[in-house]
Amino acid sequence: MSPVALIVALSGCSGAETPPADRVLPPELAVCATHAGDDRLLGYCLASQAVLLRHLDLSTVCGQVTPYARECRHNWAAARARWSPETPLATLLEACRADGDCAFDVLDARNPPDLVTTIGLCRTFVTDHVRDCVGHAAARWAESVTLAEEVARVAAMDEEFDWMIGFHLATAVVCREIEGALCPVAGPRAQACKSRARQLRAEPSECPETPFREEPEP
Repeated sequence: MSPVALIVALSGCSGAETPPADRVLPPELAVCATHAGDDRLLGYCLASQAVLLRHLDLSTVCGQVTPYARECRHNWAAARARWSPETPLATLLEACRADGDCAFDVLDARNPPDLVTTIGLCRTFVTDHVRDCVGHAAARWAESVTLAEEVARVAAMDEEFDWMIGFHLATAVVCREIEGALCPVAGPRAQACKSRARQLRAEPSECPETPFREEPEP
C-alpha cells in the first residue's frame, strides 16, 4: 500500500461511517481486535495480516468490512497459493474476484505445470497484463521441463506470443540439456528460439538456475 493510501486510510477523510464500538470480532481475529470499532483501521489491519491468517477461510478474514477488502483477498489468495497446496487453483482465482494483479500473483505462486493451460488462465484472469503473465509462465515452464516431447508440444502449439515462447524454448533446449529437445524448424517462433539459443551457447552464464526455489513459509 502506498504511503498516500495509508495516510488517507488513517485520516478519516474517506467519508465512511464508523461502526458501533461494541463490535466483537471472532476470537481468531484477535490480532485486529483493537480496531473493531473503525472500519477503515480494521480493514487495513486484516489486509496486512491476511498472509498470517491464511489458515482461516476467506469470508472470516476478508468479509468483516468493505475497506481494503480487495487488498485482503489479494494477500489471502497469494499466501494460500504459496503455502496451502491443498487449496484448489480455481478457488484462489475466484477469491481474487476479477482482480488481475491478485490472479497474476496466484498464478506465479502456484505455477501450473501445463503452459498451454496457464496461457489460457492468463487470458481469462490477467487481462491487463496478459503478456507479462505469459512471459512469467513460459519462463517457469522452461526452467522445469524435463521431456523432449513436452518441448516439441509447446514448440508446435497454436498460440501467439511467438517471440516470447521461442525465447523461453531456447532455455529448455540449451540450458536444460534435454536430449532430443529442439527449436521449431521455421517461423517467428523458430527464429526467436534459434537466436536466443545461440546467445545461451555463447554465454552459458545467462542460463537461469533451476528449478525454481520455494519460498520459506512465514
